[in-house]
Amino acid sequence: MNRSRAIAAGVSAGLLLSPLIAAPPASAASQGLPAAGAKVNRGKAPCNTLPDLSGTRPGQLLTYKEVKVAKSLLKGARMFRVLYTTSGVDERHVQASCGLVVLPTKAKDRRNQVIAYAHGTIGMHQSCQPSNDPKATLKGLGAISYGQGRHAVQGSPRKGVLQGLIDQGRMVTATDYYSGLGQPASAQQNYVLGFPAGAATLDSVRAGVQLQQRLGKTRPPASWKLATWGISQGGHAAMWAGQLAGEYLQATKLPQDPQ
Repeated sequence: MNRSRAIAAGVSAGLLLSPLIAAPPASAASQGLPAAGAKVNRGKAPCNTLPDLSGTRPGQLLTYKEVKVAKSLLKGARMFRVLYTTSGVDERHVQASCGLVVLPTKAKDRRNQVIAYAHGTIGMHQSCQPSNDPKATLKGLGAISYGQGRHAVQGSPRKGVLQGLIDQGRMVTATDYYSGLGQPASAQQNYVLGFPAGAATLDSVRAGVQLQQRLGKTRPPASWKLATWGISQGGHAAMWAGQLAGEYLQATKLPQDPQ
């Protein structure tokens, strides 16, 4: 995903495009876990068990599990909960993050384009994150609501943004950011910290691309187009992802990464 192919889009009161600028690279040291027997902050499977991160690098898909998608919310798509590595808050350690990946069901319908969705403020514990409640995520991301009072229209996910992206053959990733996975149960998200939020957004894309490769058992295409999209807290993360993309993806490049 090179500089000429990445588009950063942060949504607050409208659609904003941001150029890519340099950012400090992150290293890939591992981070220790709480002592045996201690209560640990966990997500839902496969994010309820954190593997040893020694020797890992940012942007690696660790494991995944398919999540059932109700046809009333989204059709023609498969959804997966993914556990992947990303750069830590201190920009030196590797941490694990959970998230969702949604992609068209049929391989022939998929285009080499990814929308990295960065969620708004919904709570800072892992239990509040998109991967813990995919149904709510589908409803919130898909439906377009407008109007007030008796004229209010709640909108339908089947006629919403997410369905449109899937119909166009695009993959959508939704990061949890880093929300304390594997740390003491009281651990929470570090709110609106630019580098880790942007890195988690970008690394969710690499996890999605690796997932599609595993599903198809094929080599990934030579290049992908990437757009970041977010609102509120997610607008901040989307903009940071855009600023970081050029240098971060190069500094943490994996052998299997597309251009």
